[in-house]
Amino acid sequence: MIKANEVVSTGKKINRASDDPMALMLVLDVKSSMANIDQLQRNITAGRLWITVGESSLSQIDEFLYQAKAVCVDIKDGDKTELAREKAADAVDEYLKQILSLANAKVGNSYIFAGTKTDTKPFSFDESDPDLVNYNGNDNPFSVKVGIDTDVAVGRNGEEIFGESWDDDNIFKTLIDVKSHILNSDTDEIEMSIEKIESHLKTVRTVVSDATVKIVQFTIKEKIIKDLDLAYDNKRSLLEDADINEAVVKLKIKELAYQSALSSSAIVMNLSIMNYL
Repeated sequence: MIKANEVVSTGKKINRASDDPMALMLVLDVKSSMANIDQLQRNITAGRLWITVGESSLSQIDEFLYQAKAVCVDIKDGDKTELAREKAADAVDEYLKQILSLANAKVGNSYIFAGTKTDTKPFSFDESDPDLVNYNGNDNPFSVKVGIDTDVAVGRNGEEIFGESWDDDNIFKTLIDVKSHILNSDTDEIEMSIEKIESHLKTVRTVVSDATVKIVQFTIKEKIIKDLDLAYDNKRSLLEDADINEAVVKLKIKELAYQSALSSSAIVMNLSIMNYL
């Protein structure tokens, strides 16, 4: 009866190893699998956030690059006043600062575009040369595990997006040079800068497109994992959880049997030799 009472009070068929050693082993195995699934779910949630923040930052960078290109198109004719050129250069400088800030986007305390050096600010102006932007991250994108043998890159190697060296493929160099070209009214160089910005836009938009695909993949993976978690939980419940109604009935039966035994014992204990004379 003690065991029956314990089943009712805990709602579990297995409360100690001796209750059913084989079933207990199965329950522990299922719970281990559920713990792994729970970790994968947390990874997917974190990964989705990384990709979403990165995509948002790149979309804003796309807009600033587009605006910088528009300034170049407007100013390239060469017949603008010195004041107009100064305002145009200032506008590009502001876009440069905004893009630099977005290139240092973070999730919590982790930088998205720093590779695996997530605790290091990836981009900064050179201390000795204000017209130079340094990359301080590495070339290994930060990844999260979403399956037993599946890792997905959710961070980025910043150099792949913003330029691996200080050359024509570097977004920051292009914008810094554009400021000088505008102030010097160098039409040919401004024209070339427009082509460079268009190339940067293609690069950024490719990465944004990739991020969109990854978000869809994460959504599909999340549904699969939730279904798997539900299946494991059902299996655990079948092995471990008691049918409360059935357990209560069994407990009542045992209580009645126990009470009957007590009554019988009491009757026997009250009998004396006189009952048999």
